[in-house]
Amino acid sequence: MDQPQPQPPPPPPPPRSHRLITLVLKPLTIIFLLAALVVLTTDTGTFDYFELDGECIHFNDIRSYKDIYSYRYLLGTCVIGMAYTLLQIVLSFYHISTGKLLSSPTFDFYGDKVLSYTLVTGAAAGFGATSDMRNNKINPKWK
Repeated sequence: MDQPQPQPPPPPPPPRSHRLITLVLKPLTIIFLLAALVVLTTDTGTFDYFELDGECIHFNDIRSYKDIYSYRYLLGTCVIGMAYTLLQIVLSFYHISTGKLLSSPTFDFYGDKVLSYTLVTGAAAGFGATSDMRNNKINPKWK
């Protein structure tokens, strides 16, 4: 009869140095997202005119992020990014202080991937809206 072979030991948990680096770098992410959030929410623009089918329409209208869907999407991605980053900070702090993992490396990997793609799409949407306003001769005077 064949003797059952012993199971190999489970892989070691990720070293604390990875969590420590995360704990140091994640606050920078929150700072940058907070700066983007502040600029987005406090900036308004007064639109002088725009061209529609060759006709110039004049008005003096103040607009903010609430009036443009792409900017609202950008705001949402900033808030989601801040919430996920805060979660990662708490998980890293717990791991460093107790030595126990509350999240798997798979969660961290795919969570970071989803967050990075979400932030990229938010930034692209905001950039696209700004570019469209400039190209279509919507002339905002930002305050």
